Amino acid sequence: MSIVKQLRAMPTPALIALVDDLYGRNADIDKTIEKHLGQQRDAPEPLPNLLPYLQRQVSQVTSSHEFIDYHIAPSFAQRLEQLLVDICELADADADQALALLDQLLERHSDMVERVDDSDGCLGEVLGTAVEFWLEVASNLRRQQPQARDWVAAVCALYDNNDYGCFDDLLRFSHTLLTPQELHSLAAGFTQTARSAIATHKGDDYNHQAADACIGLRSVAEALGDIDLYEQAILLTNPQPNPLQLQQLVEFALRINALEQAEHWLQRPQWQADLRRKTQLHNQLLKLQGNLDQLKHNLLQTYQQSPSLFNLEAYWEYADPAERQALSQQIKQQLSAESDPSATIQTLLFIDAVDLAAEHLIAQHARLQGCWYGTLLNWLEHFEIAGQTLASIVCYRLLLNDLLDRGYSKAYHHGARYFRDLLELDKTQPDYRGLENAQCYIATLQSKHWRKRSFWEAAGHPNKALAAC
Repeated sequence: MSIVKQLRAMPTPALIALVDDLYGRNADIDKTIEKHLGQQRDAPEPLPNLLPYLQRQVSQVTSSHEFIDYHIAPSFAQRLEQLLVDICELADADADQALALLDQLLERHSDMVERVDDSDGCLGEVLGTAVEFWLEVASNLRRQQPQARDWVAAVCALYDNNDYGCFDDLLRFSHTLLTPQELHSLAAGFTQTARSAIATHKGDDYNHQAADACIGLRSVAEALGDIDLYEQAILLTNPQPNPLQLQQLVEFALRINALEQAEHWLQRPQWQADLRRKTQLHNQLLKLQGNLDQLKHNLLQTYQQSPSLFNLEAYWEYADPAERQALSQQIKQQLSAESDPSATIQTLLFIDAVDLAAEHLIAQHARLQGCWYGTLLNWLEHFEIAGQTLASIVCYRLLLNDLLDRGYSKAYHHGARYFRDLLELDKTQPDYRGLENAQCYIATLQSKHWRKRSFWEAAGHPNKALAAC
């Protein structure tokens, strides 16, 4: 869902809280907020003034010839998105005028794309949102005024103007505007075009006309939820679908619950080129069919072949307590000091083997330097709850070492908290089991990071080396 749609779905108190939070952070944003608030204060009935304002804005963004470089493009996209929000406000009172503005905007989309460096895709995303709004406003207008336009022609005009792929989703979502009969009529037109292009095509070069017609047919099939049309759209140009096309066929069939067709296409020999994807899709089919025994077998097999936490979680969802216990015992018995220590600890914590995870952490701590702080904080939570004090100390040290090694001064207040927590834990941990005790660890820190005065000040600890350990 686009950001604009999400905002429109928010309740008024939440929107008020959001605007209140944004106000004061940026001068330009403050001016925009103040402008809109001023409009509301000065014009209790804003609609008469809103239309000419929007007409000017649309004319400006569509008629300008100024090139917008990469650095300015996001701001331009934001301006355009705000314009869409304002047009939707108008649509609540005058859907016809709002649709006319959207028409004007979308008709000139090529000019905007050609003069904007949209390397980040911001403009393309906003134009996609504009298409969504166009369909929404058009659908509302059709309900109010069924004969206001030739709706099929309006959709086709937009689709035929899709020079840069901005309108790719238009036909897929057009079922909100067009009737099933109208969509079937479009499908028939695309089919005829494709067949004619195939029949008249000469040479081995790419048949663009046929391909484009089949893309349109496939989009209409999605709008209708019609698997037969979808299959036709692919088979017209390729009677032997490649693995990517097979994937598209199966995914669509699963999406509309056409399970027999999904199973049919999963049996094709072309899957030999991508067995991993076939297995994933087959598992989705088994879930929809309710065949949980076969699904569990497949997921367990996948984990055994590739023992990652991702694959373990997939199996765990369907395994019963006895099956989970059996696999947990297997994991514990197959522990290896040579495996990735981070992945091993994650797995042990997942199966609730906290004690073993703590032992592995302590034994492998040297290999965990530079471990992502989010992972360490997650482990720390587990170890603190379980009373694994030494493992908690190791986590705090890894966090502090990484922070100081990077010299990330903005986070020194976090480091100071880690340091103070280490001092508290030392009071309850007399046996460091071969690791540096607290005094030696602090001496090492001071020797290595004595120049980081702001950290030591935040920690409230003297910045000088202790006696030799």
